[in-house]
Amino acid sequence: MPSENKTPHLGLNQWQGNEYPQRVDFVADNAAIDAAIFDAGTHTAIHTKTGTTHNLQVDPGAKSLAFQATAEISDGDNWTINGYSVTAVLQNGEALPGELFKAGCWVTGVRLSDDGTKLTFPGRGAMRGLTIGVGNGGTSATYTGAAAVSITIPRIVVSTSAPSSLLPTGTIHGVY
Repeated sequence: MPSENKTPHLGLNQWQGNEYPQRVDFVADNAAIDAAIFDAGTHTAIHTKTGTTHNLQVDPGAKSLAFQATAEISDGDNWTINGYSVTAVLQNGEALPGELFKAGCWVTGVRLSDDGTKLTFPGRGAMRGLTIGVGNGGTSATYTGAAAVSITIPRIVVSTSAPSSLLPTGTIHGVY
């Protein structure tokens, strides 16, 4: 039988000495734990773009999203979730800018509203700047900003609030 005492957040059973648990009680507790973990986590969506419409394939119930962009965003693009039209805005309510991300970037911090009709992306002020220092043959250049950038160079040093890293020849796509 379910216990009289419950945990404060998930309502899990806390049996006392005079109570007798049954299997159904454990099944219910496991379901509550599973739902809480699912709700709290970030879910990876699958991004596609056809014409001017971006679609995210999202697991049912997922709210906090991350995706790898398969195409660039442009001013005025439309958005769908699992094929259904949604509104997509920055946290401050502004329209999504065309420079928000580029193909190949991981886009994180995207939130789907509880009713599934609105996507909210981190605002420009919420995005931390990315500083990229380039050293090649005695020359150097630096980009500092919050817009998405793609750079192809022989060697690159990436500096963020984390320790710097030296990367071999290649392309770096960054939304930070």
